[in-house]
Amino acid sequence: MRDRRIVLISGYRRKHELDASRGFALSDTAERAEHLFAQNLRRLRTEADLSQQDLADSTGIGKGRLSEYERGARSCNIGTLARLAEALDVPISAFFEEEKPARKRTK
Repeated sequence: MRDRRIVLISGYRRKHELDASRGFALSDTAERAEHLFAQNLRRLRTEADLSQQDLADSTGIGKGRLSEYERGARSCNIGTLARLAEALDVPISAFFEEEKPARKRTK
């Protein structure tokens, strides 16, 4: 029997199954990757001036599912990731890039 717990990750509430007998949970690296994916998917979509419906239509992924990805409520498989990257005309790695702080201009 599995014990379910809610984990708070950078403001996202997610349900992760924690196998009490094996102590299975997502690693910090995996959680960070999921957070970056959600954050960057929304940013890349809006930078491409696409609505969720536009992206859904071009990828065959439902609008509701895209919303779940952007909120960090669901993760996707590599095939879906590839379809999203192709539709947004970006490499897959773009979904996992850390945002760089804006450089201050000096006079």
